[in-house]
Amino acid sequence: MIVFLNSRNGQQSVELKKKFCRYLGPNQVFELTQGGPAPGLELFKNVPNLRVLACGYVMTHISRYTYSFFVIEVMAPLRGF
Repeated sequence: MIVFLNSRNGQQSVELKKKFCRYLGPNQVFELTQGGPAPGLELFKNVPNLRVLACGYVMTHISRYTYSFFVIEVMAPLRGF
């Protein structure tokens, strides 16, 4: 699983990034303001059954890639995570 989020969405996104980095590892959490989804998708493009967790409104960024992956989109706010 890899995670995309946008910390410009506020403090909640910053906290989510910290938690995801702790649970998954920093190599699986990608900030969309730092190169968009390309670095993460390129790094994991050969992983079978890749799961992508997109926090917030990021589908427009990942929809143009043709890799085979399964996207789970979560809309903010994400209370209690």
